[in-house]
This record gives sequence, C-alpha cells and structure tokens, in this order.
Amino acid sequence: MKVKIIETAKKIYHKTSSRALRSFYYSVFCAMVRNRIVEATIDGIKYKLDLGESIDVAIYLNRYELDVSDAIKELCRPEFIVFDIGANIGAHTLRFADIVGSTGKVYAFEPTDYAYSKLVANVVLNKFDNLFFNVLKARSTRHKSL
Repeated sequence: MKVKIIETAKKIYHKTSSRALRSFYYSVFCAMVRNRIVEATIDGIKYKLDLGESIDVAIYLNRYELDVSDAIKELCRPEFIVFDIGANIGAHTLRFADIVGSTGKVYAFEPTDYAYSKLVANVVLNKFDNLFFNVLKARSTRHKSL
C-alpha cells in the first residue's frame, strides 16, 4: 500500500507543469516519504534510496543534477576509464558504469562513511557484465596543530 502511494505521488509530481505547484507537491512528497527506504530502478539502474535524504529523493524523482547527467550521456563512451571523485551514493558512478560497459573501468572515490556504505550497497544491486568496478574509500588523516 505504501509503495502505491509513493508511486502515485511520484506520477503526480512528474505530470505537474506549474513550477509553483510542483514545488508544493515536492514539499508534500518529501513529508510523505520521509524515512522510507525504497529500491527503485531509474534509467535501468537500481538504487537503494533513503527518501529522508534530499539527494536520494532527487535521484528517485529522476531530477538529480540533470545537467551533469546529460553531459555524462553526451561525452562518456564505451571503453572509457572514468574517475568519479566524490561519488556520494553512486548516482553518476552507476551511470558511468552503465555507459562504459564491460570494456571500460570506473574508479569511484567517496571519503564519508555514510555515503560510502550507500555507494557500496548501490553497486551491489547492479550487475554490470565483465565490468571492472573498483570502489575505493579515501581515508582522511587529521594533523595536530603545532
């Protein structure tokens, strides 16, 4: 039942052309779905999303950094080697992996533990045939002041 409500709200959001109304629907949608974890397929890529997080909601609504997504689709090609620095939960990482295919490579770096664990979960959800996929977690070191 909850999934149907979320899907219906998502459809209403996408079909609304008025910017003011869409903004209102977005606020209502976020209030409705707060703290819900969903698995969704967007553009053929699977994600596990926490709809209490703004980035996850934007990915779920297929509205996350559309200009960057368009540039990736336009510029990235099979066989490319891609470095995704600051991969967060994998929105662009997974798109890169899908485009470069089995002959390409994607190296994803994410320094925060929270986003890194979500990135790994999203990578596991997707099966990219024969794709070398290396997710490396950058470690920060804190220096004491002298």
